[in-house]
Amino acid sequence: MNPFYILDPGVSSQAARRMCALAVMTKAPQAGQVKTRLVPPLTPGEAAELNKYFLRDTAVSISSAASDKNATGIAVYTPLGCEEAYIGILSRDFSLLPQRGENFGERLYFAADDLFKCGFQSV
Repeated sequence: MNPFYILDPGVSSQAARRMCALAVMTKAPQAGQVKTRLVPPLTPGEAAELNKYFLRDTAVSISSAASDKNATGIAVYTPLGCEEAYIGILSRDFSLLPQRGENFGERLYFAADDLFKCGFQSV
């Protein structure tokens, strides 16, 4: 069962109104799908594991920065349906927001747009 709250840009949250969304763009750490330019010398599995370590370190930094309760961590993720891949990587204080768009520029733009639609004061 997925322990993360999944944000819906169609539903603005009153709780988010005074908060900053500290977001990280992420791809589920699946072998052959992440850090592919490191293969070789790494195997696809090793590259996926490295991606997990990078994401875990980033998430710890975001959680630390958000500890004053004026901010919250958000993982803007792809692909849909891979939410459970983040168990053990992200802390439970993170929320998830699905990515949308065809390329990274669009995905980044829509991530900010969607977070503002969710009610965050800043992103």
